[in-house]
Amino acid sequence: MKWQNKTARIGSLALISVFVFCCYAYSVSIEEDAIKTGIEYSRQGDNDNAIKEFSKVIALNPSSADAYYNRAFVYYKKNKLTESVSDLNKVIALNPSSSDAYYNRGLALYKMGSFDGAIADYNKVLEIDPKSADALYGRGLAYFKKNNIKQALIDYDKAIEMRPEFPLAYSARAIAYFSKRDYGRTLTDVNKAVALGFRLRPLKGTAAESFMAPAPDKTELSQTADKTPGKSKAWKARRRLTKIKVYTLTVLLIVSLVAILIMSIKIRKAKNCKKA
Repeated sequence: MKWQNKTARIGSLALISVFVFCCYAYSVSIEEDAIKTGIEYSRQGDNDNAIKEFSKVIALNPSSADAYYNRAFVYYKKNKLTESVSDLNKVIALNPSSSDAYYNRGLALYKMGSFDGAIADYNKVLEIDPKSADALYGRGLAYFKKNNIKQALIDYDKAIEMRPEFPLAYSARAIAYFSKRDYGRTLTDVNKAVALGFRLRPLKGTAAESFMAPAPDKTELSQTADKTPGKSKAWKARRRLTKIKVYTLTVLLIVSLVAILIMSIKIRKAKNCKKA
């Protein structure tokens, strides 16, 4: 009798374990499907439905860092920066070593005008990944906004040293040199940025313009999809660089003409002195 009771208990526990496992597997499947659906909505530009799908996952599993991360991405696209930062706070709380979450939060804070907060997050990225040229570039932009041109140039230099073909870093450094009236270096960096095909369609991780998408096995959104600013913004950026280049060339030309004029006056004076 005791043996039969013991067997019945073991059988009951086994059934309960199988039931719990099936429930868990089913919930995981629902989460994955909802995230994939949300990603697809985001790709199609249907951000509201994307947010609904990610919110479903969060309602089922408040510890889903992937759902918070994806929703933060969509909020950023919708320019709902406060909501994006809030979701990234959750991601960081769940995964304190996520350099992408710190990077993206720094990006959102920068866009909100919280430059000190952005610098702090880029510092955290560099603690986790000291070779992050993107974080150096982003931090340089934040320092530039704080009018700390010296530190901005240091960060741009390091970013370019790590990634010699980094057109956005060259264009940012050109603007920094321009603000210091260093027109020679401005022109050099503008030409380098243009030679590298400068345009505002940055690859993954180019700060201030691109929000890092999740890893490929966590419903990757693609390296450039849905992260590119509008054509008008790209056009304005190219126009700004063109203006800097034209202005720099004009200044250099004026300086050259003035130097030639001064030299010619001195030569004439020297000739007159000899005649006298």
